[in-house]
Amino acid sequence: MAITEQELSIIKQEESSLADTYSKLVEQKDQVTSAYSSAHTRSRELTSEIVATRRVEDRVQLYSDEAVSHQLRDMKGDEGKTIDALITRPYFARIILEEELNGQPRKIEYKIGHHANTECRIIDWRKAPLSRLYYEYKEGDTYCEEIQGQEREGTVLLRNTLEANHDKLKSLICKQGSYRFEGDEWISVSGGGSREKTGSSSNQLPSILSLITAEQFKTITENAETAVIIQGIAGSGKTTVALHRLAWLLHSDNSDLKAKDCVVLVRNTSLKTYISQTLPSINVEGVTILTFREWALSRLNLMRSAFSRTALKQIDSEPPASIRRVKGSVALFKRIDQFVTLKMEKSLEEVQRQFPWTELPTGVKITFDTLRSGRKPALGILATLRNFISEGKNKIASTHPKSQGLDKALSILNTLIEQESNFESDLISILSDTSKILELDETKLLDRELITSYKSRLENNLSNSGLESGDETLLLKIATLKKGGLVDEAGKAYRYGHIVIDEAQDFTPVHFSLIIDSVNTPRDLSIVGDTAQSLDGESTFPGWDKLLSHWKLEENSSKFISLKVAHRSTLPIMKLADYVIGENRTESGRAGKPPRWVKCRSLKVALPGIIEWISEVRKRFPTTLSSVITPTQDEAKQALSLLSPTFGNGIRFGDSESMSFDSGIIVADIKSLKGLEFHSVVLWNPSDRFYPDTDLSRRLLYTAITRAEGFLFISTFDTPSKLLPSISSTLVRGDDIP
Repeated sequence: MAITEQELSIIKQEESSLADTYSKLVEQKDQVTSAYSSAHTRSRELTSEIVATRRVEDRVQLYSDEAVSHQLRDMKGDEGKTIDALITRPYFARIILEEELNGQPRKIEYKIGHHANTECRIIDWRKAPLSRLYYEYKEGDTYCEEIQGQEREGTVLLRNTLEANHDKLKSLICKQGSYRFEGDEWISVSGGGSREKTGSSSNQLPSILSLITAEQFKTITENAETAVIIQGIAGSGKTTVALHRLAWLLHSDNSDLKAKDCVVLVRNTSLKTYISQTLPSINVEGVTILTFREWALSRLNLMRSAFSRTALKQIDSEPPASIRRVKGSVALFKRIDQFVTLKMEKSLEEVQRQFPWTELPTGVKITFDTLRSGRKPALGILATLRNFISEGKNKIASTHPKSQGLDKALSILNTLIEQESNFESDLISILSDTSKILELDETKLLDRELITSYKSRLENNLSNSGLESGDETLLLKIATLKKGGLVDEAGKAYRYGHIVIDEAQDFTPVHFSLIIDSVNTPRDLSIVGDTAQSLDGESTFPGWDKLLSHWKLEENSSKFISLKVAHRSTLPIMKLADYVIGENRTESGRAGKPPRWVKCRSLKVALPGIIEWISEVRKRFPTTLSSVITPTQDEAKQALSLLSPTFGNGIRFGDSESMSFDSGIIVADIKSLKGLEFHSVVLWNPSDRFYPDTDLSRRLLYTAITRAEGFLFISTFDTPSKLLPSISSTLVRGDDIP
């Protein structure tokens, strides 16, 4: 849509402001580069002088000068990196305030970015209280805020949101409207004040810092002492809000949290790669990102290594849905807790019964009773007692009358520790007593044959030191119960400073139990999920209310956020997704055209239309990432074989464990693409065979539709799923081709 001269004038003003800021940043870069070069040269000269100097007194002074020179060099190097980041992406918002000074109105301009630069009046969104004025006030609003200990009153005269790449303005959202630079001209993309998603690179989560609401900003910046649970529609920025909250917490002005004490846990490798490429863009480095399985297995092997046990490895085969049901059941979770509690108590009773107390120093009994009264986990008590006795044994001669008693006690302890540290044997014992598990099964979905089948499968895998998905979670739960929590590389108790959990709807009660035991308090959690995107028919997600109840999170210690604005997909795409899921979940979103649906009678008829649509998208948007989403991996392989002759190296297969986010076309099944997003999507044959009228199918189809940012093409060549609307519906632009 063409723009008016007045609108173009507003855009030109923003371009001028950006150009001026960019020019100043480039000047600063030249100055910093020169200063860094001088400091580097001087530090090398001082090092050479130290080597050549013989007098100790002279060397002392030179060492001091060298240290200062190195410090200056490093400081200038860090400053240069910050300016480089600002040159690439200067800022994402600009505000002009009007305040009264000495009875006269005064205009003050600020820009808001990911880094601060005083000379250019750029403030860091994480640090400066002034950034709150951008998020919590609209253009024309008056404010009265305490900023850096001073009460300030005024009016927000201008509040512009923009996307800039170096000195090029790419988009602008202001009071007058929303504009984007396409080709060689500016176009209007929506009405005034809309929340238009700015373009993002294909391999990163979109930056929604400029789009988040005042409530979301408060959640990020003002709720450091609460757990945050973010439930939201697809593409509403759940993950991005959680990661920005982590970025805010990691700033030294906001908390003592360190990157090394944080972890982001996701469900698959593709999402891990996706987030790994995103965190540096929001100035977060050093945070570990792992799939839950990687994390649990590494922590389990760390705990097992303390007992000299061979490391266990992942087995790639996926267990059947029925076996996953057993692993994720609340009944098995409860039985593990019961079993471990009873076994640990039995081990302590064995110490009481077997120790030759009359042959031992009295200090052994005193130490044992003290440890036991402290209600520490059995493995900790046994290990501490063994260390105490070993130290005593080393201090006396072998002929000492108590020496043999100490040897007997050590032998008993070694046996008990060996038994207690065999977590695999414990799990097999738990599964062997099927009656105890079935007594705890309120769902009545488990049976003896199912539990026994899992036990046999586990034993077979363990014979080769292997674990299928879910086994590591159960074993780690047993280990942490016995040890009293996680341990670090030195074997000491360890808890994370903060954990971000993504795709929480796919986690079981055992997963959540491990996570809650891995942080200091439940407040150190950011939990993200959407129950409508749970793609496992055997899901045992306990629900948000039960999570809060289980963790005893009261209203003042937790914050529940529901996001209903679509930032990823256009509003027409989200309305189709809402129809499929059977809920009116989306309140607002970006403008766009309804998805295109071509209904054919055969694949042979459908294929040319699919190729034509993809070709047109690739021609118009050659640097973006597109996807062909199929119901299954077998369908994905077939689609790839049919499309490869046309698109060659531009099209590739993707799965959850191996995903590249370079521009081109990815062909994959929906489960492999969960949590990801694409500029344009082809939905390959959403037929009644693959998507019958079930709750699981609704969630699968909802998730598939909402992977598309702006363009969605649906091609059916079998009987279409009954979950889709009529092809003549206004929700789609449909063609029925005979």
